[in-house]
Amino acid sequence: MPTTAPKPNQQFAPRIARAIVRIWPAQSREWGQAFAAELPAAQTAGTTVTWLIGGLMLLLREWLKHAWRSLGRPVGSTASDASAAFTPRYSRTPRMPLWLMLTLTLCSIAILLHPEVRQVLRNLSYEYSSEPGWNPDQWSSVKRLRKISKSNRDPQLLALLSLLSKNVDEQLALSDEAINKDPSLTWLDYQQSLLPANSSSAQTYLSKERFARLQQWDPNNGVLHLLAAETLAYPPRVEPLDMLIRRKSKTSREKALIDNPQWASAMHAAFTAPHYDSYVLQLVELIRNVSSRFSVQDPEIGLYVLSMRRIVHIDLLRGYADVLTDRVASLEAAGKTNEAIATYSEMLHFAQQISLDGKAPFEQYLAQQIGEEAATRLAPLYDSRGRSEEASLIRFQLEKWKAERDPKILRYVPLHYRWSQWNSLAWSGLIITVAGFAVSLIMPVTFIALFIVVRRRKTPPELRGPADFWASLCADSAPWLSLASSVLLYVTYHPYARICSAFLKEGDTSTGIESFLSAAMVPAILPDDVGFISDPYFHWVGITTALGVLLVFFLWRMILRSKHSV
Repeated sequence: MPTTAPKPNQQFAPRIARAIVRIWPAQSREWGQAFAAELPAAQTAGTTVTWLIGGLMLLLREWLKHAWRSLGRPVGSTASDASAAFTPRYSRTPRMPLWLMLTLTLCSIAILLHPEVRQVLRNLSYEYSSEPGWNPDQWSSVKRLRKISKSNRDPQLLALLSLLSKNVDEQLALSDEAINKDPSLTWLDYQQSLLPANSSSAQTYLSKERFARLQQWDPNNGVLHLLAAETLAYPPRVEPLDMLIRRKSKTSREKALIDNPQWASAMHAAFTAPHYDSYVLQLVELIRNVSSRFSVQDPEIGLYVLSMRRIVHIDLLRGYADVLTDRVASLEAAGKTNEAIATYSEMLHFAQQISLDGKAPFEQYLAQQIGEEAATRLAPLYDSRGRSEEASLIRFQLEKWKAERDPKILRYVPLHYRWSQWNSLAWSGLIITVAGFAVSLIMPVTFIALFIVVRRRKTPPELRGPADFWASLCADSAPWLSLASSVLLYVTYHPYARICSAFLKEGDTSTGIESFLSAAMVPAILPDDVGFISDPYFHWVGITTALGVLLVFFLWRMILRSKHSV
């Protein structure tokens, strides 16, 4: 008995035709319906396929025409309501042509995808979205380096990760592995000689074994003798900046320590050592090396490592210098000029050795204090002995220090910074913060506004309410605001990004440490007058106030509506 089952082309072709009609532009949908109506006339599968291909080509052409015409209309509108923008209630429908909205949006996206802008946005997210304080483990760049280290135990990489870790055991384990693989990294033991860096009450010094290894590796370095003296004295820890701004006072602590032969010997060895190296250059080289080799150009890493680096205990140095000064006064009073000259020369030698290091602002500032005091008193002693040439050299060094004192040394530390220059950096930070917040706020508002506009596109203009007004206003203004915020973010941060980029690149054209530190910290600083912006309490108050205003507004409108209805 013959079957009457439909052929495949008769079974699937009508479904495809109906689908084509459904997605056909409304303005010319009659053509699609005519195309579907004539499809049954095709007798063979080949004719059906040819007819469907022709219909798809026609559909594509109509959609291109429709898309081209839509570019000239506001978002959410159709050809039938193209004149809605000129109705009395035009403010409740968008007016910006779609092509202009797309152009502005694409320009904003292109700027936001620029590496410098992405970097500053990441820095802002680190600053405002993570837990208080620096936490490198949350940074995408550090996560990437940690992932690489699982398969590549490169000593340079391990060394940098040890400086980025906040876990003491991990720091010591990573640095020890790096040193065993590459002994030239033994200076890491000095950087990690007092851990944890962020907890003064729980800090402990380096183990005797590792300290002995460090001294054997660099025996003539005055910094290591200072570390030995600090270990013997075990002084209370004070923040480096606090140590700098405290008034110079002659305390009895160091005067008591001078009676300890071991401490006095270690301090004398530090002041007379052949060289002074706090390993700042090695630290910078490590940052540049890892950043270049593993393609991680994150200024935040360099800022963190250099800011958390180990520095000598300044109070001990000041105290020992005070002890030497008192000793010289006694020698001068006793007429022992040669011994007084030798003691002042010891102080001057130490100050000059620190100055030759030339990379650490704190040490340079301290060297000037000690060196100027010694040079001021040493020059007259040389004159009294008829050693005029040596006295002139001392005065030349003294004049050089005085010339460098303002504003070069510590010019990127607020307390030693000219307020106009510091405010310039702080206001740049404020602009970057505001522009970053604007970008993060505009994006969700834009999506919400477009959702409302598109969803209510078929609602007659006379039936649209305040929500349509605000959605239309946001849809028209958001692209402009987004572009302005993106451009402002790029223009403001670009000069600082270039400084950071130049620092992270190896070569003679690299920028200095002080310039890098000032440029890298710009996104995280604010002027004193608006410092409350970064306060979480301010964020809570601001959001609560905004929600309260909205609640009052809606309650007020509800009361007015109830009165009108009565």
